[in-house]
Amino acid sequence: MEESRIQKNEYREGLIYVLICQFLWGFLPIYWQSLLPIESWKIILYRIFTMFICSYAFARFKYSREVVWAPMKDKKTRLKSFAAGLVLTVNWSVYIWAMTTGRMVQSSIGYYIE
Repeated sequence: MEESRIQKNEYREGLIYVLICQFLWGFLPIYWQSLLPIESWKIILYRIFTMFICSYAFARFKYSREVVWAPMKDKKTRLKSFAAGLVLTVNWSVYIWAMTTGRMVQSSIGYYIE
């Protein structure tokens, strides 16, 4: 019974995070337009760095350092994480490149088609 309550709380918490992300996603095009003078590769490097710091800080807020880094002890998990990071980096690089080169409409339509 206790486990079911914990799962419901985790589900609710995850749903709230998803909704916040979707809300923020709607305002991102305004933000990208203000970054036009900056080269897209600099934006990506900044994003990678800040997201690592923020993600790690939020993870440490809830879990111990050992729990946060435990999955990285497994070689397969490290490889999958690297591959996922590479795919996300390419995805975001194309998106940010499109935003900073004035192709906002085309990239937005491309994301909806996916």
